[in-house]
Amino acid sequence: MEYIEGTPLQEFYQRLNLEEKVSVIAKIANALKEAHRNGIVHRDIKPSNIMVVKKGDGTLKPYLLDFGIARAPESKDKTMTGSIIGSPGYMSPEQAFGEVHKIDRRSDIYSLGATLYFLLCGRPPFEGDNLATLIYKAMNEDPLPPSRFNKSIPSDLEAIVLKCLEKEPARRYQSAKEFEEDLIRYLEGEPVKARVPSLSYRIYKKIKKNKAFYSLLAISTLIVVFILGFYISNIIHEKERRKLALEFGRMAEDIANKMIIAYLLPPHNIEEEKKQIKKKIESLKKKTERLEKDEAGIGYFAIGKAYYYLEEEKSSIKYLEMAHKTYRNEDLKRFLILLYLKRYADLYRQYNKYSDNVLKKEKLKEIEVRYLNKAKNLIKEVKGDWPEGDNFKKGILAFIKRDYKSAAGFFEKTCVDNPSFYRSYLYAGMCYGHLYDNNPDKRDF
Repeated sequence: MEYIEGTPLQEFYQRLNLEEKVSVIAKIANALKEAHRNGIVHRDIKPSNIMVVKKGDGTLKPYLLDFGIARAPESKDKTMTGSIIGSPGYMSPEQAFGEVHKIDRRSDIYSLGATLYFLLCGRPPFEGDNLATLIYKAMNEDPLPPSRFNKSIPSDLEAIVLKCLEKEPARRYQSAKEFEEDLIRYLEGEPVKARVPSLSYRIYKKIKKNKAFYSLLAISTLIVVFILGFYISNIIHEKERRKLALEFGRMAEDIANKMIIAYLLPPHNIEEEKKQIKKKIESLKKKTERLEKDEAGIGYFAIGKAYYYLEEEKSSIKYLEMAHKTYRNEDLKRFLILLYLKRYADLYRQYNKYSDNVLKKEKLKEIEVRYLNKAKNLIKEVKGDWPEGDNFKKGILAFIKRDYKSAAGFFEKTCVDNPSFYRSYLYAGMCYGHLYDNNPDKRDF
């Protein structure tokens, strides 16, 4: 292992001018590109994990350290492990939300962008007095533009930083190479791709550097723009409607996030928070129902998830089933299957205690048709791998067949392989509940 005698970037950055700061991040992006190419996602990029060495000729060579999540001493820059992976001030929304299966190279892009934000502003994108506040801000708030803290920051560089910090991974740079190339464009005075520039902006930047060549293309470019403008005017209304539908979906997701934050905070009565959230859900339902059916499905999915976090499973299933009619989404199918099985397991344990055998048989048959059979049919539609892994999927299939002993074994293996997936523990417990109910003399479950 190479010994590096340098200075952590969080201590060294104040000695750097603007171009040097950007250059350091571009070099780290280049290194990150190679790591991603080899299937490695760092997951904990921050200023303290970057070491800077100043060579004899005055050039700077940064090193990205600490690949693979490692625990750090207790501090504001603490690395979290388990269901939340990363350092709170620099982690992406998907890391803050604990969605381990969604963490990929774009999560590293977010963290490296947050590091650049720190170099420009002297602070991370979000600050808070406690972990719950930081997690909430990372999931729900937009960072203040760097120019709020340093008015000398060029708009192009600000656009690059804010593109990295987009909440949705699909709106960030899709690779470290793209990020590096945009930083190099900035350093060389080229137009950047961080925002969708107006036509006049793009022409201005290109003409300024290549006046002779682009003056010949000016007239033909304007003609093309005229034709495109006419075409765009015909489709803009459709795009606006779809944008509105996605916006409603994000609003409902925000409701679910607020409940998660409420559960993360110190113990307190959350009934008042639930009442406020229910009012928001009702308002959102009215707006969602005015949309076209294929668009409303996105909103119904998010509303169903929100009801789940409110522990109102019956309402959750109602809206998830409404969403499934028009919104064919793999996450929706998996979420609905798991909820069907949980609902079945809970009601099974309730009805199995009935002393009236006729009524018990009737009720058990009712929930088998209502929940278990629906899960059995829906799982046939699911495509691709389950985020929790193959053992979890096998456990679900065994559960549907009511082979609870085998199902419990698969869920236990998932707990070992992926300790952060809380559903593995939940469904293993449900299996043992069934085994216990049907074997009252065996107390070792």
